[in-house]
Amino acid sequence: MAIPQRQFDPTLVFVAKAILQNKLPMQDIVALILLSALDMYGGNRTRAAKELKIPLRTFREHLHVVAGLGYPVPKPQLGGKRRD
Repeated sequence: MAIPQRQFDPTLVFVAKAILQNKLPMQDIVALILLSALDMYGGNRTRAAKELKIPLRTFREHLHVVAGLGYPVPKPQLGGKRRD
């Protein structure tokens, strides 16, 4: 099985290690995954949701919960240029 040639975010590596060692609560693991995907795509919620293969609405709802946990969630940027 070939591993895809993709640069991994150091945060995702940390999350993977924490999952294997059972050191983080599930809500924190989900928060780190969502925020890492959001950071990977420069704050673009649509692209981050597509990367995680979840609906955009679900992604936004989870981000609202993540913000409630105290994690810094960047505000969406409106009026950006579309890159199709």
